[in-house]
Amino acid sequence: MKKLLAAFLYTVLLITACTSTQNTHNQENNPATGELVTKGDYMLRGTVLAKYQGKDQRVIIPTYLGITAIGDGAFADRSDITTITIPEGITAIGGRAFAGCTRLSAITVNPANRAYRDIEGVLFDYYGETLVSYPGGKIETAYSIPERTARIGDWAFFECPNLASVSIPESVTSIGKFPLYGCENFVFFTVASRNKLFSVRSGVLFDKTGRTLVVYPQGRRNTSYNIPSGVSHIGEGAFAGCRYLYSLALPEGIETIGNYAFFGCTDLAIVLLPKTLAAIGDAVFWDSGISSIIIPAGVRFIGKGALGSPCLSIIEVDIRSPYFIVQNGALYDRQITTLIRVPPVNMQTRFMVPDSVGQIEDYAFYGCRLLREVALPSKLQIPKSGNIAYTL
Repeated sequence: MKKLLAAFLYTVLLITACTSTQNTHNQENNPATGELVTKGDYMLRGTVLAKYQGKDQRVIIPTYLGITAIGDGAFADRSDITTITIPEGITAIGGRAFAGCTRLSAITVNPANRAYRDIEGVLFDYYGETLVSYPGGKIETAYSIPERTARIGDWAFFECPNLASVSIPESVTSIGKFPLYGCENFVFFTVASRNKLFSVRSGVLFDKTGRTLVVYPQGRRNTSYNIPSGVSHIGEGAFAGCRYLYSLALPEGIETIGNYAFFGCTDLAIVLLPKTLAAIGDAVFWDSGISSIIIPAGVRFIGKGALGSPCLSIIEVDIRSPYFIVQNGALYDRQITTLIRVPPVNMQTRFMVPDSVGQIEDYAFYGCRLLREVALPSKLQIPKSGNIAYTL
């Protein structure tokens, strides 16, 4: 289940990124064009390594194949691989290239490479400013990010089961998406006191002002957590994958909840949203354990798939809300022109969309496995993403 959630999350993020950049690169400048071709242990698409299918535990990517890039997930879930050596010609490495390599103890880079380097088996960009990938099979339980590192990349510590703590130096100014997703035993951060952008409270990572909760350690066994007062924003993916949490106290003052904030929190059943809340991002409660939710009157925005809990049975909206309304158990905008979410639990086999509805949001019917028939009004607009609204 954990790997399925991670794969889904990455796919959604990848589709979003591709959609936003699809017109910025033409085919002739794209090294990943063309048919898949198998050359020995390597599947190539142009000069991109699409998939490694060999059986070597110590992989040395050959130079004679002319590979210039390692594609997304090229070595994904190869738990038999222990080391990977990157040659001189590699200039790009895709997201989650080494995801699920739980025995990978070192990534080494040819010293002649001018795009990447390794520092004690950890992959960095050439200048040592961006931490690209920490091998999932490293046995150390603690890691101190080297001084002069400025950025922790997206998915940098993906699925590192032995890692329990990370120390962030003064030099770090940027942290990418889901930096420690799947680190099931990770319990605390430390941050250099002179770091100007980040701070830590009881092992939880915040921005320096304490107004944004950046990352809650996924491996904590606590079943509850009280977010400190003064926090106004819960960051993107801040609690993603925290499967031990059962309840969360969100204090008054919180105004926004970032995309995927509670994604995959499968035991999370109780979250009381504060009156100060104005926006709930995309997929915030996707595959969480939330069974009921009350939308405060001040919430003006609810993202796509935000209420994507398969356990959801009750949605309520503060009667004073000028933005949203519940009718026959389903969530709509106030004018009942957009269907946002149908709770999947206790759903009847037939659902009638009101005649006033002209649009159905993506994932509106997610998890409605008992549903057999949907009656649609004639003026309905199918979502841009196709039939994704009806995903069961």
